[in-house]
Amino acid sequence: MEFDSLQEYLNTNLFGNQHFKNRLIDQLKGFRYFNRIGERKIFSAFICGPSGIGKTETARLLHTFLSPGEKFIKINLGNYSDHNALSSLIGSPRGYIGSSQGELSKKIERSKSSVILIDEFEKSSREVHNFFLELLSDGCFTDSLGHEFDLNKYIIIFTSNIKEQELSSKISPELRSRFDLIYKMVLFLDEDKKLYIKYKVNYYVKKIHDSFDVRITDEEIKSLQSIDVSNFSNLRNLNKCIENKISNLLSDKKVNCIFVVFNL
Repeated sequence: MEFDSLQEYLNTNLFGNQHFKNRLIDQLKGFRYFNRIGERKIFSAFICGPSGIGKTETARLLHTFLSPGEKFIKINLGNYSDHNALSSLIGSPRGYIGSSQGELSKKIERSKSSVILIDEFEKSSREVHNFFLELLSDGCFTDSLGHEFDLNKYIIIFTSNIKEQELSSKISPELRSRFDLIYKMVLFLDEDKKLYIKYKVNYYVKKIHDSFDVRITDEEIKSLQSIDVSNFSNLRNLNKCIENKISNLLSDKKVNCIFVVFNL
């Protein structure tokens, strides 16, 4: 892995939280050395903080950089709180009615990505927490159907909306000690939001130029970038605002877009 290239990629595409990005790169560098000598198999990070500030995007960017062209492996644990949660994750045992492969093992088999996103981790059951405690300890797991999965060199990003002070009540000390990095991401500064607007508008304009027979002028680009950032606390809502402005501009220009519906 070329860490200089990865660091540059994250700095360019992940906005705000510079200290977090520096810590992440430093921890990944350390992981590389200890993985090489067989001391650590999986790198894990637990990232908490408000919605829309880059937690999921961190995992997605790592995936895009390290495993381009592969399917992104994302498990949302928001519905993994009942007593059947572990069966949903790694499958129900043979012999049970409706026994099947679990979501995690199925997605790992279908993708060669080395990055896994575990979203809304705090909502999962204690049984699921114990599963990940063992997984981070051993670097491998066997699903209910007997298939073995070696996750050597994998990166697992756990994300949560819980507050930093809730960590001790939501996540056990044993599991917390297994995370290579625990970090609370913070809200963006206005300057970060302005940089994001410039980046995202230019990104969309390029795609529009490639997809439609239309040109957006410099004056129109300037208008698209004219947004009062003080009205937005996260990038998800800010992006919706950018998309609405672009949609209105294309509609005013009477740009035609033909929808093709496929019968699946």
